[in-house]
Amino acid sequence: MSDFINSKNNVPGRIRAKGNVHVGDINNYHFKGAEYEAILKTIKRLERLLELETNDSERLKISQELNEEQQKLEVFKKEVIALAELFQKIALDTERLKLAKQHFDAGEFKEACAILDAEKMTRELDDLLNEKDHLQEKQQQNEVHLQDKANEFLILAKLTAMNYELDDWFEKAKEYFEKSLRAYKNKRGLLEYAYFLQKHNEYKIAIFYYKQAINLLESASDLDYHKLADALHNLATLYQEQHELEVALKIYKKIIKILRVQANSNPHIFPIDLVMTLNNLANLYTSKSLNLEAEKAYKEAILICRKMVESPANVLAQLFSNIATFCKDQKQYVKSEKFYLEALIIQEKFVQKKPEYFKPGLAQTYNGLAALHVELNKLDLAKRYFQKSYSLYRELAHNNPKAFLPDLAVASNNFASILREVNETTKSLQVYLEAKDILFKLVQRNPKVYSQYLAGTYINIAFFIKTLR
Repeated sequence: MSDFINSKNNVPGRIRAKGNVHVGDINNYHFKGAEYEAILKTIKRLERLLELETNDSERLKISQELNEEQQKLEVFKKEVIALAELFQKIALDTERLKLAKQHFDAGEFKEACAILDAEKMTRELDDLLNEKDHLQEKQQQNEVHLQDKANEFLILAKLTAMNYELDDWFEKAKEYFEKSLRAYKNKRGLLEYAYFLQKHNEYKIAIFYYKQAINLLESASDLDYHKLADALHNLATLYQEQHELEVALKIYKKIIKILRVQANSNPHIFPIDLVMTLNNLANLYTSKSLNLEAEKAYKEAILICRKMVESPANVLAQLFSNIATFCKDQKQYVKSEKFYLEALIIQEKFVQKKPEYFKPGLAQTYNGLAALHVELNKLDLAKRYFQKSYSLYRELAHNNPKAFLPDLAVASNNFASILREVNETTKSLQVYLEAKDILFKLVQRNPKVYSQYLAGTYINIAFFIKTLR
């Protein structure tokens, strides 16, 4: 059963590049605009079809489409809220930004993009940069204009990143983030860009920009320990993903030193950060086979959670899931199942309310439970949980392929393997071929990382076909 892959999730970094500005609860925010109405219209159409359809197979297809559109709506609403917060934070000192905000407030996102004319703004940016080089006497005024230009490009980058109709949205968003930083390199812009890159698996470039942001944070006269800890946390996670474990370990220890001091003065925020960091540190220790250190870090994280009046559900669920995987690796199967089920209760309770926070963790918990049942030789249960994990990752990859295709590749291989074990040969081959297609796409993106996995899948398929003859 070596085909089965089980892993732990680090708690995602909680970057606060925009400060602690809150527009309000997403359910109470007034959404509008052609894009929003189009998604709503599709949802209502699918809901009507679902009510009218009596064929179970067709109802299942409609239900899947409906779930995808509802998820798309939640992602869209989240992006709108984030951009509204950013508009509140930056200085709207140019006519373009004021008009862009007016269009944004009216739900006219395309019109907002049109106001921020990239070609014209690029010419203006180049002129301003030339002026900076040659006209020292106007430097102060030029710096103000450059900051304005940086804000314009930052808003354009964020708008572009949520433009689902643009084929090259990712490259365009990168271009606008970089032009924003060309105009004015600042903590907010660096953190926004680094986090954008991290979300889309551009790890090496993200590390480069996090380092620059951290240098600025550490040299600031009014040191913001919370932002610094968040940035360091994300940087350590990236190094861990790159398997540079010693570097990551050094950063985690630095974060914990900061958080232990700050938790005494701010018990409402910093203990949460400490739990997240201890969780990730324990994962790192596990990957280095330092099991006693890992267990110690997990126990401290649980102890902090129990002392808190209210622990964040997504952090707690991920902590339980990771501890369950740790216990499984130590052959403590009863404990492992107990923690997996505790994680599952939390994630299934909140996944409908906040799918963007809980769906990835829930998919990983299903995968962990499936791997546990494989070791216990309970293959029917293993199949059930692998299928749940596979289905969730398909949804996630459909909405955000750049972030979740690698997870879907793993889930497909796992599901195909368990189907082979329970002699569902036709379906198994079908899912193996799907995994092969996914990995082929990933190899085009990053051959160094994914070529070996594609080769392994080809071997699985060849062996599988051979056994059928």
